[in-house]
Amino acid sequence: MVFTQLPETARRSGRHVEESFKTQACWDHIRSLDLRISPALEKELVSAVDSVQVNGTATNQAGEKLKAEDHNNIALCKELTEAQWLKIAAWGQESGELLHWQRGIARTLAGYAAENWSHTPSAKQAKFGAQMIQRANAQSVLLRD
Repeated sequence: MVFTQLPETARRSGRHVEESFKTQACWDHIRSLDLRISPALEKELVSAVDSVQVNGTATNQAGEKLKAEDHNNIALCKELTEAQWLKIAAWGQESGELLHWQRGIARTLAGYAAENWSHTPSAKQAKFGAQMIQRANAQSVLLRD
């Protein structure tokens, strides 16, 4: 599915398909796709986050059962640096876009990033973190100096 849509993305950008992979727009497009995988395939995939198998189900350090969406949210949160998470928290406070508890999660994630992600965000932290990233990206917060 991804590869069938990339030629269209490349055509719009005027680039060759292989050059499209080098652009942020391409990866934003890929992330926006609603890609579904079968449960059988999902069990075969290697987790991008620290998890253990309990009765055939991936769980995190806190024992939470992780779904594919949780893994994606955690991986997305871990793409940001400490400075980027602090920038989101500051933007949220200055603009009023984020509530106190949301800014607290952003600062917690900044702390995890500062420790080179030695602690993996919980599914809930990652869910709200991914929402904050989306809101910040919509306002180009992370692109500002």
